[in-house]
Amino acid sequence: MFGFSLSKLLALVGILVAVWVIFRWIGRLTAAPRPEGAPRPRQRQAGGPRKTVAVEDLVACGTCGAYVPAVGARGCGRAGCPYPG
Repeated sequence: MFGFSLSKLLALVGILVAVWVIFRWIGRLTAAPRPEGAPRPRQRQAGGPRKTVAVEDLVACGTCGAYVPAVGARGCGRAGCPYPG
């Protein structure tokens, strides 16, 4: 019933290509027009500058098990919490 054949595979590839072309065409229609002679926007290269993101080390609270920052953590309010409230 669902056997593969060359005609079915070609039809599937044709449908996928048609959908891809339609989405590109719609994207061009909805894009903001560029002024005449304006350069195209450059895409960021893989080796280009990146934004840095601050990362904090987390430790598990011995009382409640919640992960809190290793430095400057606030207490959870439970009795026996090792972090200041």
